[in-house]
Amino acid sequence: MFSVLSHAAGLLAVATSFRVLDVGPPRTGTQTLKVALEAYGFRALHTSYNYTARLPWCDYLFGGGPLEPALRTLDGYDAAMDEPFHLVYREVMEAFPQSKFVLPVTDPDAWYDNVAAAGKELAVDLDEAKSAHRILSGFDYLAAMTLQRPSMRTCSGCINWGCDFLNLTGKPDRARCVASYRQHIDKVQATIPSDRLLLMDFSNGWAPLSHFLGQPIPDRPFPYIDDFFGN
Repeated sequence: MFSVLSHAAGLLAVATSFRVLDVGPPRTGTQTLKVALEAYGFRALHTSYNYTARLPWCDYLFGGGPLEPALRTLDGYDAAMDEPFHLVYREVMEAFPQSKFVLPVTDPDAWYDNVAAAGKELAVDLDEAKSAHRILSGFDYLAAMTLQRPSMRTCSGCINWGCDFLNLTGKPDRARCVASYRQHIDKVQATIPSDRLLLMDFSNGWAPLSHFLGQPIPDRPFPYIDDFFGN
């Protein structure tokens, strides 16, 4: 998986201004961080708004695909977040040596409840769309693509953590999902140097993020955004 990293990094080093990767899983404030980074003038790639950007990453992670096309999705972006970007911090660290990483601070049990509720709502929307034979749009498209591509089924809904929040294989195992989230936090903190990693508590507002990125504090309230499920 890492054999082409150096080659890909060389190709992309001058092609992108990439600076920040969100290493939190879905439903940990990815939309909020996107809007916050955009307040600094950053261009942020969120894969629930630009779903096709997931495809090469999922093929790389779970389909045996090449890394270079995945890295090219970051070309022209300063930041990226949402599934499966939280899984590729090692690749991004090597490809972009100046990049930094943000890990939102979220209680794992609260995270489980949040994602389970969102996944249930999304699964209902997909069933209704299929029964009505209507054209899928917006977030429904995420579930539709997940059903169609094997690598996407593994890549979405935290299935790769032993969860299944889209209910494609059964009810998610709470204990296993929460344990996987805790293990992810531990791995991130053990892998990323402390000077490149911000543990972000959104309740602290702009100051920690601005200091970490060397940016002035924006003259506006800190955002709290959820376009998809409103919670």
